[in-house]
Amino acid sequence: MRRRILFLSVVAFFVTTGLGQKRGLLPSDYYREVGVSQPAISPDGTLIAFTVMTINEEENKRHREIWMQRLEDGSPQGEPFRFTDPTEESSSPKWSPDGSLLSFSSRRGKDKNSVWFLRVAPPGGEAFHIAGVEGTPSWSPDGKWIAFTRQPEEDEEEEGASKRKGWIASNAISKTLDAKRFDGRVITSMRYKRDGTLPLRPDPLIREKRQLFVVAAEGGEALQLTKLSFDVRDLEWSPDSETILFSGDPKQDDEYNKDQTAELYAVSRRGGEVRLLTSNPGSESSPAWFWRGGWLAYLHTPERGAQTDLMLVRVEADGTFKGQPRNLTESWDMRPSSPQWAHDTSIRFSAGIGGNSHLFDVAGSEAPRQVTQGD
Repeated sequence: MRRRILFLSVVAFFVTTGLGQKRGLLPSDYYREVGVSQPAISPDGTLIAFTVMTINEEENKRHREIWMQRLEDGSPQGEPFRFTDPTEESSSPKWSPDGSLLSFSSRRGKDKNSVWFLRVAPPGGEAFHIAGVEGTPSWSPDGKWIAFTRQPEEDEEEEGASKRKGWIASNAISKTLDAKRFDGRVITSMRYKRDGTLPLRPDPLIREKRQLFVVAAEGGEALQLTKLSFDVRDLEWSPDSETILFSGDPKQDDEYNKDQTAELYAVSRRGGEVRLLTSNPGSESSPAWFWRGGWLAYLHTPERGAQTDLMLVRVEADGTFKGQPRNLTESWDMRPSSPQWAHDTSIRFSAGIGGNSHLFDVAGSEAPRQVTQGD
């Protein structure tokens, strides 16, 4: 039976004097802090990978590594151990469906591909790339395919042109006669400047949007499934590994848009038409497909400043909605995070409450139930 587990990480930092008395934090304590985040439990529940963040005082920067902890019935067994090279920056661990591979993100030397894989099961070995995978991997449930998003590769430009790329907005009404000789700028976007930086930014419309790609799990040539005018986010596979859902905002570059306009979409793993699944006012995001199929949970925000709610709707095998979505948190006054299905028919998510972050559970018509307690 497929199990989806939501794990919350908590980091505490205590400072004591030589007499064992607690004291307040000092600026120098910043360099002693250790952060734990991005937990990922192996499919069989025997290992948990996580990112450890420390502060390098001499270089004045953060350092991240992937660590592991063995588990037995959900409890730690033995001491945690470092899993990635301590001389490299590593983060964002993700497991393959069979638990044999762990992917992570790491910028290494001049290598442009930051997505790496390590074998957890024998024979182990060095970190490696899977041909065609150039973004954070999202494995299909059957383990045969990997979906990811990235910006499409751009054509090489002639020398000097790239330095001025984006200086003249692509939607400008007036333009210079010779862009190569004009050192000024034509600005149509309010995002031409960023706080804390002196140089002007290129026009944002020149940035290629992140598109959806899929490749065989053993590697190969990636197939581009989308060519959209907005970024693809929140990838979610169908239980039969034939359809991929995602979210995106067609008006993400409209600086004057004050509405919530993100939608949910679906596309076949084999390519073809991208289908719009939602059309209601407001934004939809974070789709979570029930592992047995038939149901989809997602987040919905009707308008700017309004409460975000957890929605549930029946779906066809290709993601098409059947009937009207039901609001599971309509009478609940907290903000749910991205939903995940538990091993039964309940949905779990985290939410902030009283300065803490806790795990909640909701099933059927019942109100959300707080699962974890304490500070």
